[in-house]
Order: sequence, then structure tokens, then C-alpha cells
Amino acid sequence: SVPWFVGLFLLASLASTLLPAVHQAAPMLQGAARIGMTLALLSIGSGLSAAVLRGVGIRPFVHGLALWLVISVVSLGALLWLGAAAGH
Repeated sequence: SVPWFVGLFLLASLASTLLPAVHQAAPMLQGAARIGMTLALLSIGSGLSAAVLRGVGIRPFVHGLALWLVISVVSLGALLWLGAAAGH
């Protein structure tokens, strides 16, 4: 069977070509599409599905999100501090 996102991609392509309002909104939609593609590839690569995520619950998701945020902020801080310490 054909994955549903293939049909949605074709529909979005047609809408962008035929409807001027969609064509004008395309730059904003591209950001959302990039995030969606990243999440889809992450889910495929890690073997996650909606059923698995529902079974696990919200707490591990929030924990992972918080951990990602802390690691990101600490990493950025370290890079900025090291750049400032090097005189850049």
C-alpha cells in the first residue's frame, strides 16, 4: 500500500501550483514541513509509532524534551564561553 504522506505530498504540490494563496504561504509551510520530516525520520529510525508513544505515556516524552533542552542550553553556553575565552 502507498503511505498516506505520499498522497498528501502530491496534494500539497498541486495546491501550491494551482492556488495562489497556498503558493504565497509556501515559505511558512516549508518550515513546518521540515520539522515534520525530521520527526518522521526520527520515528522511523528509532522504531517509534503512535501506538508505542501512547503506551509509554507523556512523562518519558516530557523528560526527554527537558533533557534535550538542558543539554542544548549547556552546550550553547559552553560554546559561547569558550568562544569568549578565546577572544572571539
